[in-house]
Amino acid sequence: MDHDLKKHFLPISILTLLFCATALIGSTILGKHKSSNLAGSSANLAKTEEYGTGIYVNIMSDLYVVPTQDACFPGTIILGRPTAMSVTLSFVPVAYLSEVVINAVARTTVKGQIGSQVGQRIQNLSPYRPLEVELPGLLPSTAYDYQIIFTAYGAGPVTCPIHHFNTQRAKGAPFRFSIIADSHLGTRRHNDQNRYVNTLYNVKASNPDFLVSLGDDFRTSQLFPELKDLTNSSIGTLFLYQRPYYNLIGQDAFLFNVNGNHELQAGWLRDSTCQNPATWVITNRVEYYPNPFPDLFYAGDESKNPCVYGGYQESYYAWVWGDGLFIVIDDYLYSTGEGRGWDFSLGINQYTWLSTILQISRSEFKFVFHHHVNGVDRGGIELVSQYEWGGYTPQHGTFDWPIMRPAAQGWGALPIHQLLVQNHVTVVFQGHDHLYTAQAWPSDADPQIHYVTVPFPAFPTPTTFMGSEFDNSEGFFYGGTILPPSGHLNVDISGHTVTVSYMRSALPQDANYLTQNNRAVHTFSVPTKTTKTTTFKKK
Repeated sequence: MDHDLKKHFLPISILTLLFCATALIGSTILGKHKSSNLAGSSANLAKTEEYGTGIYVNIMSDLYVVPTQDACFPGTIILGRPTAMSVTLSFVPVAYLSEVVINAVARTTVKGQIGSQVGQRIQNLSPYRPLEVELPGLLPSTAYDYQIIFTAYGAGPVTCPIHHFNTQRAKGAPFRFSIIADSHLGTRRHNDQNRYVNTLYNVKASNPDFLVSLGDDFRTSQLFPELKDLTNSSIGTLFLYQRPYYNLIGQDAFLFNVNGNHELQAGWLRDSTCQNPATWVITNRVEYYPNPFPDLFYAGDESKNPCVYGGYQESYYAWVWGDGLFIVIDDYLYSTGEGRGWDFSLGINQYTWLSTILQISRSEFKFVFHHHVNGVDRGGIELVSQYEWGGYTPQHGTFDWPIMRPAAQGWGALPIHQLLVQNHVTVVFQGHDHLYTAQAWPSDADPQIHYVTVPFPAFPTPTTFMGSEFDNSEGFFYGGTILPPSGHLNVDISGHTVTVSYMRSALPQDANYLTQNNRAVHTFSVPTKTTKTTTFKKK
C-alpha cells in the first residue's frame, strides 16, 4: 500500500485487522439492496422472464445472446470494490432464494493446514433485485477460494463450484490485471457474441487480479438514438443484460468500469433534476455494478448526488495495488457541448483531484484509465497537445490553456498530458478507437510516457480493421504499433517492470485458431522510472 497517499489510502491498523478477523463464518447479514430514488429503477426489465435462459432476446432491433456457461447460481455474481481486508459481491438473482451462504478460505502452503475462513449468510433474495454483500475479515495480500451455496424456496441447498480472488497485493508482489474496451454489446456489426464470450474466457484463463473495462459497454446512444426514447428503465435494460457476460469472469476477477461516450453519462445531458439521461445512466450503473466510492481505501469523487443511491456517483476513483497506482477518470460527466474541443473537460474538481493524487503518490508505477484523449476525437499521442489534454488550440496553433482554464478559477498550470508526464505516469490506457496501438511519447527512443489503445473484444471479422470511414481509426494514428482487433490486454507487474501484452481472441472458424487464440501478438515492457518526481506547491 502507498502509505504516502494520506487519508485516501490509510495504512491498515493491526488492531483493526485483528478485530475484523474475528468475523464468524456463516454469520447472518441483511445485505445492502441497491435501489435509486427514481421510479421504476428496481424493475428495469419488461422481459425479465427471458433473462438467463440462454435464448435470444430481442431488444429494440438488436439480438442479445444470453450466455449460460458455468451456470450454477440462478443469476449473476460480480466481484468488486476489493481492499486489503474485504471484497464486495454483487448479486442479481433470477429466482426467489431463501438463503445464500458465502464461504471463503485463505490458501495456505502448509500441508494439511486449513487457512483462515470467513463467510456471510444472506436471506430472502428477490428476483432481479441487486444486492451487494461485503465479505470482511480477510487477510491482506492473500489468495482466497470461495464457494456459493444457495437454497431456493422449496428446494435443498446447492453448492456451486469453487472460485477465487486475491486481496490487495503487498508492495513488491507480482500480479496481473487485464483490460477490455468497447464491447458494444447489442451492435451486431461490432459485437460477435461468441467472440465476446471467447475473449472473456481468455481473460479468465489469464488469471488476473482484476479486469478494467474502458467504456462503451452499455451503448445507450446506439440502441436508443432518439433521446425521447430514453427512460430510466430502458437504460437499465442495457446494464442488466451485460451482467451475464461479466459473470463469466466477474466471479474470479474484480471488475472496474469506466465511463464511455456511448453510455451518455455526459454533462450536456444533465439538468438540475433527476429526470435526465445522464442521471439515469449513473443510477443504473451504481445499482448494478460495484464500482468504488471514496473511503479509507479508495480515493474518488466525494461530492454527493441526491438522485443516486448512497449519493456517490462512482465515476472517477483511484486505488493502490502492489507497486501500482491505478486512476480511473471520467471524460464526459463534466464536459459540455457534446464534449468537443475545449468543451471536453474533466471539470475543475476532477482535475484538481487527479493532480493531487498524482503528486502525493509514491507508487513505483502509475496507470491512468479512461475512454479517450479529448473525449470523442480519434487518435493517441497525435492528440495530446490539444485542448484540455495539452493546452493548444489546433486551429490556431496557440497555447490557450491560461485563457480557457484560468488560474483564477482554480485550474493548475499544467494541462492533463503535461501533468501526467511531470508525475511520471507509466501508461495511459484508452478505448474508443476499436483497434490496438502502443505508442511512446515523445518517441520510442525517449519514452517518457506510453499511450495504449485497447481494441474491440468481439469484432466479428478477425484480424481486420473496421470497414466504415467513421469507425475505422487506423488512419488517425501515425506512429507506434498499430494492430486490428479483437482481444484483450494483460498487464504484468513483476521485478520492477511492467509488461503489456495484446492477447488475440480467435474462434475455431478463424484461420490459425490453435496458434492465435489467447496468444500475445504484441508485447512491450516498461522498467521503473528512476527520475525524481517533480515537486509542486500544494494549495
